[in-house]
Amino acid sequence: TVSPPVKPTIHRKDWYTVSVDTLRGWGIFLTLLVLAGLALVGWRLWERRALERESRSVLEDASRLVAQVQEAQGNAAFQVEFGEAWRSLEAGRGELAAGRYGEALAAGRRSRALSQSILDALRDRRLSGEAQFIAAQGGVEYRRGDRGEWEEARARLVLHSGDYVKTAA
Repeated sequence: TVSPPVKPTIHRKDWYTVSVDTLRGWGIFLTLLVLAGLALVGWRLWERRALERESRSVLEDASRLVAQVQEAQGNAAFQVEFGEAWRSLEAGRGELAAGRYGEALAAGRRSRALSQSILDALRDRRLSGEAQFIAAQGGVEYRRGDRGEWEEARARLVLHSGDYVKTAA
């Protein structure tokens, strides 16, 4: 008996070749991508810490000013404003403790501005001026005379002849 011829089995392998330059290019690209990601994470962390430091500083200023208002003579006329400054300070402290630094900063700035305006009004009560800010919202600034520094306007701030006022658009 004769058996039929056996066909050899062919094992076929597909190979791909990738040049070293291509691998090097991909390696550089991935390294740059990782470095960019790390830089972004670092920037955000730095920005968050800077916001935390600023909010702590503003809340400390506001706390100091609130204490000055409490000790000032004649503060009874400003109980509504003082109450709002106190509530803003407490809200800012709560936001800071919760890690919401942007909200803490805004509340601290509000408390600081209210307290400073009360102190300015108490100090300037005996001074006569030609005008006074009743309320200041948005970008309102003033300066004393032609060469003074522009400062943020506050409620109850007394203006005199020669002072300048500017507002945002």
